[in-house]
Amino acid sequence: WLEKKLGNEKMQKFITALAVFLSLGLTILLFFLLPTFLAGFIDPYIKSAAVHNLVESVIKLVIFFAYMILCSKQKDIYRVFQYHGAEHKTIFCYEAGLPLTVENCRIQPRHHPRCGTSFLFVVVVVSILVSSLVFSFVNWRNMWVRVALHLLLLIPIVGVTYEFNRYVGGHDNKVTRFLARPGLWLQNFTTNEPDDSMLEVAIEAQRAGRRHDRVRHPRARAGHSRRKRQGCVVSMATTYNNLYLDLRTELRRAGDEEATQSARELVCAAAAKTREELVRAGSLYAS
Repeated sequence: WLEKKLGNEKMQKFITALAVFLSLGLTILLFFLLPTFLAGFIDPYIKSAAVHNLVESVIKLVIFFAYMILCSKQKDIYRVFQYHGAEHKTIFCYEAGLPLTVENCRIQPRHHPRCGTSFLFVVVVVSILVSSLVFSFVNWRNMWVRVALHLLLLIPIVGVTYEFNRYVGGHDNKVTRFLARPGLWLQNFTTNEPDDSMLEVAIEAQRAGRRHDRVRHPRARAGHSRRKRQGCVVSMATTYNNLYLDLRTELRRAGDEEATQSARELVCAAAAKTREELVRAGSLYAS
């Protein structure tokens, strides 16, 4: 019916928008509003804002973990999470600068530091910390005030979480590895080992996405190439993978027939990393 009324392209856009709207609504309902309503039932027995925030925080975490575990136990969702694992492996392969083949993707890890699972977990944790601070200064017994403030605080909470995940995913040291560990552990529930057919789907999706980017942003890519040809030096952070890809391109232009191997060896030497370490660190910032 929708296809007849809207056409195939508009129908796909409508379904995508509806799915995003429902998923965001469900996230806000489960992890922000529902804990507030449940904690409201025990307000008559609580005299301290700190105790109330602690109870609400525990409810949030219980709902979050229960949601993750129950989803992972469903047969159909298990298969979806296999595709999720295939996506991560393909991204790791691309960020390592390796050819996108099933063999290269298969050996990659399935836990990615910039995964949405990690993001959602950090959103919950940051919301707990922010709520504990804010509700120390407002009328925390009024449930509707709490609901309204939770919704208002959602934007800065998501912003802080985005920057946190971006930083942790782009740096490799003892602190960032420690901070990333809970989110990576949670991905045991939301990613599963894919089979080769799933890897093939993920590879084709990655290639299609790159083709789409080249079509949508030709001027930006051309401008970047012009700046490189003119010898301009732009001071900005770059990942090991991008450094390797840029170096490989320049070596090929210089006529190096083994540009892939040479670029990888040069980056390994400059970064003081083995080839295996460079593959794992491909998505991390080199500067």
